[in-house]
Amino acid sequence: MVWAGETRGVLGIGIRDGDRSFSDSDVELLEAFASLASLALRNAESYAERTRQARVQRGFYQIASLLGEPLSLPRPTTPLH
Repeated sequence: MVWAGETRGVLGIGIRDGDRSFSDSDVELLEAFASLASLALRNAESYAERTRQARVQRGFYQIASLLGEPLSLPRPTTPLH
């Protein structure tokens, strides 16, 4: 399976009947299936990468939020009498 010039995987197809062979239309259908399978794999990888990036981004937002908090304790207020 090739997508955007990069090999994504290998699809193995076999025939149990020794008297049969793949026709040109069979080969075209298998190539179309392999292209779709490769696209599905690429989409799954992209989704996983975006999910990972979103987790990292949330982590940075949490760190930034914590760094924005004051470091000193608030001063006690004196009660008015």
